[in-house]
Parts: sequence; C-alpha cells; structure tokens
Amino acid sequence: MSPNGSPRRKKPCAYVVACMPVRLSGKPRPDTRHIWLVRALQGRHPSWVFSGTTAAPVHGLSVSFNELNPPMRAVEQHGRTKHTGIVRRVETSVSDAVVVDGIRVTQLLQTVFDCMRWMSFGEGLAVADSALCRGQTEKGQLIEYILSRSSGVRGAPRAYACALHADGRAENGGEFLSRAVMLELGFAHPELQVEANAPLYQRRPYRLDFAWKLADGRLIGGEYDGSEKYTSSEMLGGRSTVDAFTAERQRESRITALDISVLRFTPQQRCDKDYTRRLLATYGVPWVGVPAGLSSSDTTERMLAKARQRHREEEWEEEHLEEAFQVQLGSFLTTVEVIRGPHPLPGPRRRPSSLRRSISAVQVFPRAVETLSDT
Repeated sequence: MSPNGSPRRKKPCAYVVACMPVRLSGKPRPDTRHIWLVRALQGRHPSWVFSGTTAAPVHGLSVSFNELNPPMRAVEQHGRTKHTGIVRRVETSVSDAVVVDGIRVTQLLQTVFDCMRWMSFGEGLAVADSALCRGQTEKGQLIEYILSRSSGVRGAPRAYACALHADGRAENGGEFLSRAVMLELGFAHPELQVEANAPLYQRRPYRLDFAWKLADGRLIGGEYDGSEKYTSSEMLGGRSTVDAFTAERQRESRITALDISVLRFTPQQRCDKDYTRRLLATYGVPWVGVPAGLSSSDTTERMLAKARQRHREEEWEEEHLEEAFQVQLGSFLTTVEVIRGPHPLPGPRRRPSSLRRSISAVQVFPRAVETLSDT
C-alpha cells in the first residue's frame, strides 16, 4: 500500500494489493507473484483469457520461473486487440476457456499442448510430466488431443515429441528437466523412483530419482540435488540445514552399501550439457543415441504425419465396423472384423490390418458373413 492507502502500482495498467489476506513467511515464490499479477490483470480485463506459461501455473503445472514473464494472453487467429505492453498476445483456441481460482484460462489439454509447442523440448516436457504426475490427464489422452488437431498448427511436431516421452513418475520440475537433458544427449532412458532396500534398518526403502540397470546386473542411481531440500523450511520440517545435509550423506552411504553407484548433479550442472554428458559417461550410463523424434524437425514432422494418418484410419474403421466374429482356421481361432465402405484415403497404399481381414472374410466366408448379417 502507498502511504495514502491506495494499491501499489506494479505494472502499467495493473495494480497488486500489497496487503494479502494471509501472512506470508519469507519472500513469495516467483510463480506466486506471477499469479498475483495475472489476477490483477483479470480484474481490469474480465474478458481476457490467459494461455501457455501463464495458464499452466494456474492449473498447478510446473513451469520454470524464467519462462513466466511476461504473461500470455490468448487471442483467436487474426484477432485484433490493443497491445498493453505488459502481455504477450499469442494465437490459440479460446473456445473452451475455463475459470480456475477466478482466472480465465485455456482448458488443461490446450494449455499443455500450447506449452509443448511453444517452448523448448525440455521445458515442454516438464509441463507434460507435471500434468501426468498430478493425475490431471493421461499420456494417451494427451497424444489423442494432439492427433485430433488439424494439421498445420505451428509447433505441433515438437508437442508430439514431448507427449511421446512424457512420464508422470518423476516428482518435481528439476527431475522433469533432468530427464529431458538425458534424452537429448542420447543416454538410455532411466527408470524413475526406483526403490532400494534400506540396510541397517527395516524401514521403508530408499527411492532413487533415476536408475539404470546394466547388462551385467549392476545398478547406477542418479540423484537430482536441488537446494530446496536444504533451504526450504517446509522441506526441512524443523531440522537445520546441517541436519538435512548429514541425513542425505548417510542415506547415500547406505545406498552405496548395496553396490549401487550414485551420481549426483545440481541444477547448475544439469544446465551444462557438456558436463552432464561427461558425468553420465563416467559412471557408465549406456549411450543409445538421440531418439528419432528429437534428432531433427523433419523426422518429427514425418512421425506426426504418419501418426495422424493411422489415427484417421482407426477412426474410419471404428465408424464402419459392421460385424465381428471368430472362425477356426486350422489350429488357430481368428477374429474377423467386417468393415464396409470405400476407404477414405485414395491411391495405392497398404490397407489397415483389420480391413485386410474383413476383405478376406467376405471372399473366403461369404455364406458365414451373409448368415451373420441376416440375424
């Protein structure tokens, strides 16, 4: 508040009330301050819909702090609006906008899709991982949403690559981003949150952030060493930083007693890809090559085009499926699906497997098909 009791001006055309209804301990997080600003903008512009990295934290998704500002306002394609100077106007669908905690934002799947197509692979993967981790959607739903979008949407191939590698088993943004770096560097995909029996005490097992099982049976563990576990009062739970550091060292020593090598890295080290490459190689993490969807944009576009084609074929088959029955072919019991109608994709091409089976069924078992159709 200013001395005269009026709200303090934060940005042009936006005010943030300094007196909050709850007492805060310490400095608020950047994402919290960002939501305060967005809430102030929403109060001044009730018709606005926020999207992308602004809608994501409103939905409770993980977004790197340096990706938050300035806020993203969604506008329809070719939309005309006055530029305020403090928001980014981005073209995306606003037809299914929802209200979350008093803020109008794009719906969840649209928000995740926009983040994946607008951001880098690592940042987009972090948003997708957090949506799966929180149980707000499933991987299949995310892929289905991307395939159902019309072709030509900018950044859709990048979004598809993110969705293919999304995994909700990691627990925080640092782990999401770390896994993305490992994939981009071409190392084997790690297992996540792997349990290791705790020696000395019959307590709950330890959990490793990442783990790789080698061909000879040895296990390599990976630990993301974020600073919050040593500085956050919530995570310390009444302990001192020294106590937390000592407990972490003892935990690691007991894991290594199980003949598990443990590599650790900080957020700063993760951002240094050359260092991360040398670290993983030193510990013997297998290198398998960069996944096809990350090797080049052309490859990713071809993968998405083929996936969309398969998706259209499957939808067409489901729509034209008339009958399904089982026949005995020698010693095999085969399920035959009868599909009728011209194929929607013209030209010489390989028919879908179920369509091939349906044609064979009509040709080889015409009487059985006719009898089944009459009943």
